Amino acid sequence: MKEIDHLEIAVNVSNDLYLSGYANYLEIINAQKNKLQAELDFVDIQLRNANSQVLLYKALGGGMN
Repeated sequence: MKEIDHLEIAVNVSNDLYLSGYANYLEIINAQKNKLQAELDFVDIQLRNANSQVLLYKALGGGMN
């Protein structure tokens, strides 16, 4: 989660630099892409964690057969 927060800051800094004329628009797009990838990775980890918990629950005899 901290990585996503830091990448949000990077997006904001890139935007500020662009508005000040010190960066091009491609830098904003790259910062946004990096943040989006981190968010997608985080969601994937959450999904895998949930799936693992379900498998563990079933392995311990929970749920209906």
